[in-house]
Amino acid sequence: MRRDAFTSLGLALLLGAAAAATAVACKKGPTGPMPLCTAEVASGTAVESEVQELPADIWFSILLSNFDRDKMLPADAPQDCTGSDSLTPTLPPRIEGEEEAEPNTVSGCPVGKDIETGRLPARPLTDADIVINEGPEGSSLVWVKATHYDSGEAVGPVARVEWTDKGVAVRNLGTLRAYAEKARMRIEVTGAGAKLLVVESDNCSFDDKICQRIMKLLPVVNDRFVTVPLKQSADEGGACLGEAEFAMFEQYTSDLPDGWVRKFEIVRSVSFDGEAPLVAEQIVIRDKDPEQPEAPPQDFRSAANDRSLLYQDRYFETRKSVWDEMIENYGSVAHDATVEDEE
Repeated sequence: MRRDAFTSLGLALLLGAAAAATAVACKKGPTGPMPLCTAEVASGTAVESEVQELPADIWFSILLSNFDRDKMLPADAPQDCTGSDSLTPTLPPRIEGEEEAEPNTVSGCPVGKDIETGRLPARPLTDADIVINEGPEGSSLVWVKATHYDSGEAVGPVARVEWTDKGVAVRNLGTLRAYAEKARMRIEVTGAGAKLLVVESDNCSFDDKICQRIMKLLPVVNDRFVTVPLKQSADEGGACLGEAEFAMFEQYTSDLPDGWVRKFEIVRSVSFDGEAPLVAEQIVIRDKDPEQPEAPPQDFRSAANDRSLLYQDRYFETRKSVWDEMIENYGSVAHDATVEDEE
């Protein structure tokens, strides 16, 4: 009974999605700003809206304007519900008078990876190719993993949708490229009122037994989830540090001149209750004698580091992490060195 309702009403929702229009932010609807896209039934109240569930194929049809629902195939050049490209990152609007020398460059930093390198052939999408998480005030966060890469990443439209009495309304939209494994999303609001899409997922590409949790931050700018770079603070040189994403755990191993093995480990956490996101880093360095495999490792050094992520127009600015500095300073120092010896 319920599946029949999904099927019949889903077709009606598809018709609504096909007629979706891009809205200008200043336009108003009956209950507020016009949505970026809508998917509504022709009349009555949708069962899907009442239970706030949709089958995966209907989500694909709503968020991918050129999705082949019969074959369950995304297009070679997938587009979101507004007709925008869903392979390249959604960039923040340029500051008046600012010009970028290269495409996919923000504030002098490259953003986004090559869309063809490591790209896997298109295949029929399944339920595993959609992530749906709870959003604020009863909304839903939806990511369609339309295109996959051999790195374990996927890319496609990500949206925050509100449920209406007739269907769904897309309120925020962008392109998300992230690791596909165990992906979860949420909206965080900083003390300064900035809204961020926080995406966490697992990078398992380097070791099928150990996965690395990655957090990615996409600010909400003009109703869009935008991909922005991370830059070193201006007084430290302003270097580009890649996109605004972090490994929540990292390891590094070095062989010491005396034959011992030194392992560096860092654990990161990010909090959002201050004026800006705060990255807390805990670093531990331990040494191990390979000739005594049963002996516990010896603690060598530890450090803690907190650094804020200040959103400056079109990028996040932060201080340099002590992680690289500790690897550089202690990567070859003898395991029994004292502070006096180092100085």
